[in-house]
Amino acid sequence: MRLLLIKDYQMLGRTTLGGMRAVYAADWVESAEDAQDAISTTGYDLLVLDVKLPSLSGPEWIARIRKTNNNIPCFLLTARDANYHKVEGRNADADDYLSSNLLQATDKATDMVQNLLTYSRLENEKVNGS
Repeated sequence: MRLLLIKDYQMLGRTTLGGMRAVYAADWVESAEDAQDAISTTGYDLLVLDVKLPSLSGPEWIARIRKTNNNIPCFLLTARDANYHKVEGRNADADDYLSSNLLQATDKATDMVQNLLTYSRLENEKVNGS
């Protein structure tokens, strides 16, 4: 399983990447543009991205890639925890949403990522008839 972290804040990016790499193969980019380049050249199983990116919000970027029929599961990370922020992410077709106050609970984040990966694999098997 290969994950892509899209997070512009370097200190949190390094910390989050370290936690991800303890369990999964993972890469890290700092912008939506770099993420687009990365997913066009590497087969990722899951995208983990910040809601607030420098040039394009996470939900805007997800909506943009969904229009190209790209169904890679997307997991939003953010300091925002108001319900309307969660709705914004879901409306953009994000698969899950975790506010940063919960990021301290690494086990919870790892469980959520594993559930998304399992669901995605099962959906692909159903579509492909495997």
